[in-house]
Amino acid sequence: MTGETRPEDPGENPTEDPPFSVVSFELGGQSFSEDIPGTPLLPGEHALEIVFSEPLEYYLDDNGELQLDDLDVTIGPYLEVGQDITSLAMSEDGHTLTGLVSLAPNTTYQMYIGSLESEKIEDQQRFYFGTAETPSATISGTLIPPEEYQDIVPDFTAVFLLDKATYDSLTNGLLSKPSQRNIPLRKLAHTSAAASTLPKTVSHQDDEEFDDANPTLLSLVRVMPVNADWSYELPYVPDGEYYVQSVVNFEETTILGTYGANSLEDEEFEPVIVSGGQGQTFLNFELFSFDFSFEDVELLQVPVTEIDVEANLLFIDTPEGERITVHTEFLFYILGPDGEEIQLSDITPGSIVDLSGIGFDNDQVEAYTLMVTSFGKPDGGTELPTGPVGPVALDLNLAAGDQGVRQTPSAPSAGGKVVVDLAAISGFQGALGFETTLTFDATQLAYASFAVTDIFSGASGPPIKVEDGNVTVSAAFLGGAAQKDAGSLGQVTFNVLSGFSGETRITLHTAQIGLDTGTAVLDIGSGGAFVVIGGKSTEPSADFDGDGEVGFRDFVLFARAYGSKQGDAQFETRFDLDGNNEIGFRDFVTFAQAYGK
Repeated sequence: MTGETRPEDPGENPTEDPPFSVVSFELGGQSFSEDIPGTPLLPGEHALEIVFSEPLEYYLDDNGELQLDDLDVTIGPYLEVGQDITSLAMSEDGHTLTGLVSLAPNTTYQMYIGSLESEKIEDQQRFYFGTAETPSATISGTLIPPEEYQDIVPDFTAVFLLDKATYDSLTNGLLSKPSQRNIPLRKLAHTSAAASTLPKTVSHQDDEEFDDANPTLLSLVRVMPVNADWSYELPYVPDGEYYVQSVVNFEETTILGTYGANSLEDEEFEPVIVSGGQGQTFLNFELFSFDFSFEDVELLQVPVTEIDVEANLLFIDTPEGERITVHTEFLFYILGPDGEEIQLSDITPGSIVDLSGIGFDNDQVEAYTLMVTSFGKPDGGTELPTGPVGPVALDLNLAAGDQGVRQTPSAPSAGGKVVVDLAAISGFQGALGFETTLTFDATQLAYASFAVTDIFSGASGPPIKVEDGNVTVSAAFLGGAAQKDAGSLGQVTFNVLSGFSGETRITLHTAQIGLDTGTAVLDIGSGGAFVVIGGKSTEPSADFDGDGEVGFRDFVLFARAYGSKQGDAQFETRFDLDGNNEIGFRDFVTFAQAYGK
């Protein structure tokens, strides 16, 4: 590499020895040395063995998958755990990681491996391997930072070489559309800053959703740190078309840029072409200050209040009553209730959505994934929850277990009471305790009381926590355990306030179960995630996908659930058209009468 790696400031961040290092790295029976390409391997599956200097902490998750708390691995081009990387296992002493790696034809890979405690990529070890002769082409140049940053030691530096075709496909070609040129740098700032932590390929399989939505990671071919003189060099570059991007993080700001862009609103992002093994030099480009702060955001079961398709905006109200503006320019996908991809224009006010993205400016979210769990009714009718139910659900029928009642038969009056049953669908046999948090509109309802019932009769709990439209209730046995798998956990009572508008929701926000092996967070099925207090009566509808007509897609959805009953994995309340807690012939007759309308 040209130049020297940027030194640490000894007065601020002294370099510490990493907690472990790779002693040996073998793939397909070949030993690879750090930073030295090896002999090409054949395409296909190869045995992997990595030996570490110190033992690594590891465990098996509920699915039997290996999880490594302190191992950070990034590979470009991307290799996916479970598909390209399989059969991962760790020796009992924690020193040796083994597995199988499937390599694509005519591809060379770069791998960074090290500790999660290593905040800079230069603190990690780098290996090269593949199924082709390692190319000799390099891409190099010098970054031009704003003058005020030239002499400051950054917290993180990186230059990314991204495959143009892959990046364009993942971002709907944003970097190739001059009409949207003011958009990509904001996107680049967020994704590059998020990617600057080098998302894990092996260590955190729980980050799979983030990996699937990260164009920087998925299109990565090479990544290198920036040298102390602001020069960079990307080695061993195969023929192809690329974007060259850089991000440099300081304590309070980020500077970034893309080759070919001369400002944050530049109208040209020039791809870099490597052909015939001939690299590119003197690819100098400016970095621009981009002051922002952000955090990962996941919002579940939130209602859409308003949609502006032309401006690519959604407006949602959180359970806490906050109005959030959702920017959708960079969505990687929008999925409907049936899992099929839809357009922003298909979403209607009142639709219930799950979304993930990056939050900034307190009330703004840059959404990357969006899933509609139920569509708002065109006539303004009340929308009830749909989807799978359990392992905990809210029910307005107070009999033990889930009766599937998600809406009060009429709107209560101010001064009245509403009682919600915490229904346990399955998985509570042997449980020691539970904790759930419900959210509600504190201008319309007020928490009144909680009582354990059924499964947890005789259990006791700490004082109830009530704050800003949230109530957390819990209970545990002292020296005992639950003797039933399903039933009811308890009942929560709310007072109806004078500010009641005629319709509001109570939402099951979180749920945890205490077992003798520890505490487990439960995934709440969307079909029982909230109940509606008041609102317009909603008759059962055979328009399951909410597109305004009963057609073939509705038939496919109905057929999947046919024959199931309450408690079955396939059962969903929306398909139970006669309300008898099973999906059978009478439901089919009702559906057939509505078909084509």
